[in-house]
Amino acid sequence: MTQEANVRTAFDVNYRGKLWSQQKARETIENYFPMINVLITPIRDAQNILGKTGDANTIAKALADEWGFDTVVITCGADGAVAHQDDESVEQPAFETETIEPVGTGDAFVGGFLACQLAETDLETSLEYGAAVAALKRTIPGDVALISREETDRVVEGEHTVISR
Repeated sequence: MTQEANVRTAFDVNYRGKLWSQQKARETIENYFPMINVLITPIRDAQNILGKTGDANTIAKALADEWGFDTVVITCGADGAVAHQDDESVEQPAFETETIEPVGTGDAFVGGFLACQLAETDLETSLEYGAAVAALKRTIPGDVALISREETDRVVEGEHTVISR
């Protein structure tokens, strides 16, 4: 249905073990894969839920090849993120940050990344902005990140050490 409507779709694998088994999660999630253009997943979920092995680059390429995703992003926590698109892989280290609250960091990354992709920003910049928004989120108590584009720009432009507000 999304393909006929010419709509790009993104899916963030965000497994929660208290909600369902790994096997049921995999079966359910993989049913959606044919409708997805952009897959974003933490490396732990790619390994534990999707059964992939190897480093983030290997996993991203394997998922893109197997399922035909346009873009695959593997987040690796403090080790940053990797994205694969059009046979190109891009790596982005995490920005150094003081951590006040880690909850919501993954969602913040996805929001920053997808906002750039919607604006048709290149993959490298989109990944960088995702990492910058995630770093800023870690400095904010609670799980909601109210972050301006200007704050994110300052991180991307060289203020790599992010401190709490």
